[in-house]
Amino acid sequence: MDYYQILGVLPSATQKEIVAAYRAKCKILHPDVNPSTDATAQMQIINEAYQVLSDSILRRQYDTQYGYSSDENADYSTNYAQKFYSAARWSQTYKPPSWYEHPIDDWYAKHKDDKKKIHIPGWLFKFAYVAFIAFYILRIVWALFSTLTE
Repeated sequence: MDYYQILGVLPSATQKEIVAAYRAKCKILHPDVNPSTDATAQMQIINEAYQVLSDSILRRQYDTQYGYSSDENADYSTNYAQKFYSAARWSQTYKPPSWYEHPIDDWYAKHKDDKKKIHIPGWLFKFAYVAFIAFYILRIVWALFSTLTE
């Protein structure tokens, strides 16, 4: 069965076109509207076609199995983030970060002034840690000494 032909869309159809074609077929062939005896069987075929073509993974498998190359699936690896966020309907709520398009340029823009930053040497952190520990040891000793002298 050719699912694209069943729904009446081209292999390069978008998800919106597939949904619109499915709804149009349902309005005509639904068993509540269509009194013919084979309306239920036709509706099952349309539902099967819609379930395969509406799911992006199943559609890709169907296209590769039957030799279709839709625009959506042909360049799947290019601009993956944009297709992922639009397919998940996140484009309204989440915009991909700007650095995704040009990560090297953005890294350079963020780190080109690193030489101007103050770098604290590691020995200074060790000294501060030892001084902190020594302070608390002296505080404990002072507390013990003051309790013994009272």
